[in-house]
Amino acid sequence: MSRRAAPLATDGGGLIVIAWTEDGKEWDGEPFRADAGRPPRYVDVVIAAACVWLLDGCAADVDKAHAFVTSRYGARGAVYVYPVSEPDPLNRARLEIKTDLQHTGA
Repeated sequence: MSRRAAPLATDGGGLIVIAWTEDGKEWDGEPFRADAGRPPRYVDVVIAAACVWLLDGCAADVDKAHAFVTSRYGARGAVYVYPVSEPDPLNRARLEIKTDLQHTGA
């Protein structure tokens, strides 16, 4: 699923970020003592990850990123394009993919 957070600039491009989610487990925070028969309990969580695909890409680069994300992560991946001036593109992409997947139910 390809998403564009901002249109590509007419003068060249934008920062291309790919993001994906994975299933994971986290300790629920409750005290445990395995020796007393109280093993740790874990809850299922969604872990979001992101990386920069290209610092200044064009529409063809977005298509290449989309092809990679689709082949590697399927519906759990996305491509975002931000202005090069975006202060924290990776964190923004991680937040956006988690929000997007909550709305789509993927």
